[in-house]
Amino acid sequence: MQYYYSINNQQLGPVDETQLVSCGVTRDTLVWCNGMPAWLPAGQVPGLANYFAAPMTSPQAAPAYGVSPQMAYQQAQQTQGPKPDNYLVWAILSTLLCCLPLGIVSIVYSTKVDKLYNSGDYKGAVDAAANAKKWAMWSAIAGVVSIVIYFIVIGVGAASSY
Repeated sequence: MQYYYSINNQQLGPVDETQLVSCGVTRDTLVWCNGMPAWLPAGQVPGLANYFAAPMTSPQAAPAYGVSPQMAYQQAQQTQGPKPDNYLVWAILSTLLCCLPLGIVSIVYSTKVDKLYNSGDYKGAVDAAANAKKWAMWSAIAGVVSIVIYFIVIGVGAASSY
């Protein structure tokens, strides 16, 4: 049986089921073949379960039979909700203009959003987006507070020199 698989939001294949593991497919990688109702994690596909050590779980809602691999993949992506904003621009700006350490944390969370969403972990993507936003805001607040303290210290120093 020939399978398509998705790594880094790119549809690859088709490859024979015996080649999936050598292509980097894990039990969580989305796979699809002709006759499958939807893209599913490889560990949930009955014909592939013996290649992976994960227990079987019931599949999610699926599109109709006979659809193309591209259409089935797009439908699988739509069932999990809209992709959350990754706040990467805000993370970078807050890192460069405000507070470097907190901004870096925001960038790390921002870069996780797309990866989690594309792997099918919608809740993880939403959580990473919320963390990216939170750390970008804290970075901006820390930057503003630092600037205010700096000007207060300069003002006190200037006033005491007179």
